[in-house]
Amino acid sequence: MAFDSGRLIRQFLGGSEQDIPETYRKASPITHVSRQAPPFFLFHGTMDSLVPIRQAEAFRDTLDEHSVDTELFRMHLRGHITSFLTAGDAVDAAIRFLARKGDS
Repeated sequence: MAFDSGRLIRQFLGGSEQDIPETYRKASPITHVSRQAPPFFLFHGTMDSLVPIRQAEAFRDTLDEHSVDTELFRMHLRGHITSFLTAGDAVDAAIRFLARKGDS
């Protein structure tokens, strides 16, 4: 589990990880990765302090371990919100990723 039991996570899931570990496990996308997963294009701000980039890297690594085609696009000097508000380069990279998937 990548997230700790921060306030928002506790509110969303209904308790702390210590109290409801199975709910946390089920809520984590990394626990559902399999060889049958579709390709994943991930983008993440390198200065994201809300969701550290190491979480995206761990997810990418798990996808790689299951032979799932994946790409992680790092948005330099961007935080959590600015990655979404100014995602232009990531959108272009995602379109190229999807085009390659359509060609395979």
